[in-house]
Amino acid sequence: MKKIRNKKRRYLRSRITQRLIVDTAEQVFLEKGYNKTTITEISKQAGVGYGTVYSHFQGKDDLLTKVIDRAMEDFMNILNDPQSIETINDLQKVFEQRIYATLQIAVEQQEIFKVFQKALGQSDLVFDHWNEILNQFITRVENDLYRSREKNIVTSNINLYFSTKALILTLESFLWEIVHEKESDLDTLTLTLTNLFIQGLCSSESLPSLTPK
Repeated sequence: MKKIRNKKRRYLRSRITQRLIVDTAEQVFLEKGYNKTTITEISKQAGVGYGTVYSHFQGKDDLLTKVIDRAMEDFMNILNDPQSIETINDLQKVFEQRIYATLQIAVEQQEIFKVFQKALGQSDLVFDHWNEILNQFITRVENDLYRSREKNIVTSNINLYFSTKALILTLESFLWEIVHEKESDLDTLTLTLTNLFIQGLCSSESLPSLTPK
């Protein structure tokens, strides 16, 4: 029992240290930007040894992916929450929810996304991690569309993978525009993208109800 308690204590200390390092890394990234952030500065501000940081993380790029994962946690919960899709209106609501959540993240996490975008062009690890996030989004939406096709909501003469990828890449483009304050009307943008893709995916007789009043 003593060994088990000691193991639990070590695990808790490790988790607390990891949380401290990630918290501090986020602060340093926001203060100094991607290029000027160093593990030395993170360890100094966190009050832990340089080697301690590397005992938990691969480096600053790994830390930045952890910061982004945490920033996107609420969104990923929405993305992974199973949705009942029985009608075209159900599908519309799912699209609206996920599109709006994506755009809202760009507003709420604007500054750290600027840092992250800088890293995308310089770090293979960060670039690959972002693609993993996009692929998760593609997989989830594609699965929803396949279920919708089984309900005869989505037309059968369209490639669902390419349709989904088009949506995600369009969303990604608008996400970066919002990050850099080139777009701000999330409600109109959400409605426009939802209607655009629903009209392309679904049978024509169901579409008039989707036209904004």
